[in-house]
Amino acid sequence: MEGESRYSMQRGFFTSLCVVLVIIAAFRACGHTSQSTKAVTPPPTNYEQRFCDTGELHDYSNKNPEHITVTLGQGCFGDHTKLPLAWDQYFIQKSQQSGDWAAVWCEGHPLPGEPRPYYEDMGTTFANCREQHAKSDEFFLQGKGTITFRRTSVHPEFVAKAQEEETQASYKLTPTGPTSGDPHGYSFTIEQCYRSGEKIECWGKAVNKTDAPTTLGLNDSNAVDDEGNSISVGLFGGGFMFPNTNVPNGWGAHLLPDVPTKFTVTIPDPHQNVKAINLELRVQWGPGGVDTLIYKDIPVQ
Repeated sequence: MEGESRYSMQRGFFTSLCVVLVIIAAFRACGHTSQSTKAVTPPPTNYEQRFCDTGELHDYSNKNPEHITVTLGQGCFGDHTKLPLAWDQYFIQKSQQSGDWAAVWCEGHPLPGEPRPYYEDMGTTFANCREQHAKSDEFFLQGKGTITFRRTSVHPEFVAKAQEEETQASYKLTPTGPTSGDPHGYSFTIEQCYRSGEKIECWGKAVNKTDAPTTLGLNDSNAVDDEGNSISVGLFGGGFMFPNTNVPNGWGAHLLPDVPTKFTVTIPDPHQNVKAINLELRVQWGPGGVDTLIYKDIPVQ
C-alpha cells in the first residue's frame, strides 16, 4: 500500500509538471508570434523618398512654446519645421492610432530616416538633425496622424531672446489715418500707441506727397483717453515732435518728397486701464496754414 501511494504521488507530480510546461510553451509561442508579426510589418505603401513640390515652413526658431504638434501628410516629405533655438532637449511622441506612422528627413542629409509605425518610438532618427548649438533642429516630415515635440530643457540665453521676440510681436502696428481734417499735399499717419509707465507713447509717419521739399511744423495738441481724461500735448518737453530733425527743438521737419519721416506723440496719462486714445493734432503745412487732424480710438497696446 505504501508503494502504491508513493507511485500515485509521483504520477500526480509528473502530470502537473507536464501541464505547466505546456502552458509556458503556449505562452511563449503566442509572444513569439506577436513579436514576429510586428517585425515583418511592411512599410506604408504610400511612403516615398521625395520632397513635396510645395511645403509650408513652420519656423519656431525664435519662439519658446511648451510643445509643438504637426499633422502629418503622406506621399512626400513636407511640413518643413525649425524647432526653437531655446530648446535644449525635447520629447517626441507620435499618435497611437492603428496605421499611424512617421518619418523624418533632416535638413542637409542625403537620405531620410526609415518610417516608424505607431507602436515604435522614433529612436534616434532626430539626432542627425542637430548639427550645432546655434542652429535650429531643422527637418521635413512625412506620415499619417500627428507628431508632437515637447520641451524638456532649455538654453537660457535663447530663452531670453525668444521672450524679447514675443514681446515685440505683441506690439502690432495699427496704422490710423485722420477721421477728420483732410491734409493736402502730405499724409500724417499714426502707426502705433503703447503704454510706457505713466505715459502713452505714440509714433507715426509723415510723407510729403509733392515733388518738392517743404517744411512741416507741429503745434500744441490735445488727447482724450477712453476713460474721458483730457490731456494737453505740448511741444515743450518733447510732447509732439520730429526726433533728430534740423528744425529747432524738433517741432518741425524738412520733408523730402515721398520719404516717410517719423514723428512722436508723448501723452502724460497715468491711468493704467486705458485701452484707447483719441488725438487732436495740429500740424502746419508750409504756408498753407494749420490743419487740425482728429484720430479716433487708437488702441493702446
